[in-house]
Amino acid sequence: MTDAPLWFTKAIDASPERIRVDAMGASINAFIWGDAGKPGIVLIHGGAAHAQWWSHIAPSFLPDYRVVALDLSGHGDSDRRERYGLDLWTDEVIAVIDAAEFASEQSLLVTRWAASSQSPPRLDTTNASAAR
Repeated sequence: MTDAPLWFTKAIDASPERIRVDAMGASINAFIWGDAGKPGIVLIHGGAAHAQWWSHIAPSFLPDYRVVALDLSGHGDSDRRERYGLDLWTDEVIAVIDAAEFASEQSLLVTRWAASSQSPPRLDTTNASAAR
């Protein structure tokens, strides 16, 4: 077996900051790479996944961006709820963005799910499966 590529080992060695954000009564876990005040990228996992799935990708956007990956409720280290839905998960994403200290209110989202029809215009969404 060969050694892992340098880009991968450097990415895995990058230690993110871990935050918890209250969103609609649930504690949402998130990881942040990069300096406050940079433009924001928000990485959102798909179903049955978690924020750490982005750990080898997020550092590749440094130092130009501040990157956040969150565990949606019911996933990873975030709280569980009795019910779930896109509107609720969109509120969680917005709560994490508000806490992330990005350079502006507009952030790029990279996701495996479509944001709610109620998404505010400040969310520029890019669906990873549509981008392939």
